[in-house]
Amino acid sequence: MTSEAQPLAPGVEVFDVPGRGLALRTPHGEFLDVTVPAEQVPPLLDHLRGGGSAPPPRLLDAFAEAGFLGRPATWPAARRRVLVTGDAVLVDPLVALLAAAGAEPAAVGLDAVRELGLAAGAGPHPAAAKADRAGGPDPAVRADGVAAVVWCCDGPAPRDWRLFEDALVERGIAWQRCSREGYQMYIEPVAAQPGDVLHEHVRLRRLATCVAHRHLAAYWTGGRIAGPHRLLGPAEAALVASLLVADLRAWALGTYRGSRPAWVPGTRDRSGATLPPARRVRRVDLRDLTVTEHPVLPIPPVEPNR
Repeated sequence: MTSEAQPLAPGVEVFDVPGRGLALRTPHGEFLDVTVPAEQVPPLLDHLRGGGSAPPPRLLDAFAEAGFLGRPATWPAARRRVLVTGDAVLVDPLVALLAAAGAEPAAVGLDAVRELGLAAGAGPHPAAAKADRAGGPDPAVRADGVAAVVWCCDGPAPRDWRLFEDALVERGIAWQRCSREGYQMYIEPVAAQPGDVLHEHVRLRRLATCVAHRHLAAYWTGGRIAGPHRLLGPAEAALVASLLVADLRAWALGTYRGSRPAWVPGTRDRSGATLPPARRVRRVDLRDLTVTEHPVLPIPPVEPNR
């Protein structure tokens, strides 16, 4: 039974269809008829608008059980502390959007994240101890309480990602990253527990599917010469930051691995996502801001060529 009045859940809308009565549009775009006795329609609509009318409890319970009532979920306190590092063109908008979404982001230097990753699981974090002794300027690098680390690169992924990402995830620190190769920005899935997709998995999968895999591997190693053109402008950076926040918020709320709407029990997820978020890489074309999804399939071990 519903214990208190609740508004319509985010994205749910109720309206009248001439000649048919009430209907409801779900957040995912489904249209459903609402079969309600005529005398219950006015108090129901008044209640949904925030008025004082009280429709039959069973009617509200039906709405609640279907997932059509409720308030927007807020960022859980235990997962609010997020460290963000990398290139300022992405870090600055990401920090602002994370704060607006309810997280507690802190922009930190690359060295702080490297130390945190390498120290994960190895006792107290050395940077935290140093800050304690000296009243250090960057208490955000304390390992205790850090829920997630985000590393944004306005260029190809650095080798550092592969050095400590296992340790971060094993410690329970969510690991998110993005990198740019020319006009393509790659947003990798959030890794939050053993078995999740890490950068190493993405790297191996891309090599396995690339005809010019030797060229790609050499490109990643560095020594590149590029022109002075700026490929990441404010609009492009804002889109990338928004996608990063959306993924990290879904992880924080516990919906990142997929969920099923209550009103379609036993059916597939109808949210519109074509791939499980935890197993996809999103690629943003910075020329026209189109976003495509690509699965990260497991790479079986193989014997080296002899």
